[in-house]
Amino acid sequence: MNTVYKEAQKTQRLYYFDWLRTLAFMFVVLIHCVEMFHDLYQARNAPGLQSDALAAFLPALAQWCMALYFLLAGASTWFALKRKSPAEFVRERFSRLFMPLALGFVLLFPLQAYVTMVSNNSYQGSLFAFYPYFLSEILLRGKLYLIILYIHHLWFLAYLFGFSLLTLPLCLLLRSARGWAWTARLGNFPGGLLTLAFPLLLTRLTLLPAFPEYCSLADASCWLLIYMYGYVLFANSTIQQMLRQQGRQALALSVLCSGTLLTLWCMGLLRGELLIPRYTLNSTLYQATQCIALWSSLIALLMLGSTHMNRTCPLLKYSSSASFHWYLLHFPIVVISAYYILRLPLPAWCAFSLIGASSFLATFLLTDLMALHRQGLRQVYSSLSSFQLAISPSE
Repeated sequence: MNTVYKEAQKTQRLYYFDWLRTLAFMFVVLIHCVEMFHDLYQARNAPGLQSDALAAFLPALAQWCMALYFLLAGASTWFALKRKSPAEFVRERFSRLFMPLALGFVLLFPLQAYVTMVSNNSYQGSLFAFYPYFLSEILLRGKLYLIILYIHHLWFLAYLFGFSLLTLPLCLLLRSARGWAWTARLGNFPGGLLTLAFPLLLTRLTLLPAFPEYCSLADASCWLLIYMYGYVLFANSTIQQMLRQQGRQALALSVLCSGTLLTLWCMGLLRGELLIPRYTLNSTLYQATQCIALWSSLIALLMLGSTHMNRTCPLLKYSSSASFHWYLLHFPIVVISAYYILRLPLPAWCAFSLIGASSFLATFLLTDLMALHRQGLRQVYSSLSSFQLAISPSE
């Protein structure tokens, strides 16, 4: 085993991972706030939130956020397997992902379904009576489609848990000296890391027209690839050097593809049927542009993060410890906030702002009050104190 490979095994904290997770979480919450105008009170028309722009770009933004989550999860798996044995890793996955998923399935899943069904007059009754009714519909009567309808954000835990176990043999193989040598050959590919967009593109073009629903086989296959890409990107110093060198190229390509999509929308060409995945030339070109924009933006974001965001502060320590609990708790809070706010005669932009602000605030406070992150408020106070000292004029 050569010296470079041994050096690659050293553990180093990448603080920009925590910044990127926090960024992705904020976007996810805002996306879910917009989706409340479709999920709750479906008969109500919300001017300003029912536009072609949202139809075109909101799904793309959701895809980007979840791709970033899976990319960072794959990279975190690389670092976790350097510290843990395979058995320890599997046990950690059970405690970290499966147990919260099981708890969320029993406690949060029916709550989300109750608020949605009550707001749309699909159920009348108390929350206390709804829990056994809803779970019995799934477990005893086999209405599994209810899981797809109402599981919402908890699907991410299920997918990530499955990906972690499914790819473990391949991950262990790539940790070996032979696997390290194989990943180092990425530098010999024309286009380098940007070449990895083509398997994603082929998967998307092949499966998406047949499985167009969100979180379907097409999405799952792409996210699985991105999860493994995240694992490979941090496998050795050679790839990290490529990441820094090709980051600017990826940024330019991302801006070009995103600008092309924006231009098509402004020209009125990005409408209706084009947004529906089909085995047609126009749809293929649209999906290809969107896929290349997604992958190149992820490469560019990692480059920018490693260059400008790889530093810590007390607030980041708080968010890095609490981000998982934020994700777990935020959606029921968004649903409950929207349940009360959307009943008020407010303009759409005002309702959206109130839902977003109340959801963020309640998520942060509830995370601390439930002792899911006991040092949270202390870290925030410390961060604010440090900020106050930093901006105070010197004597």
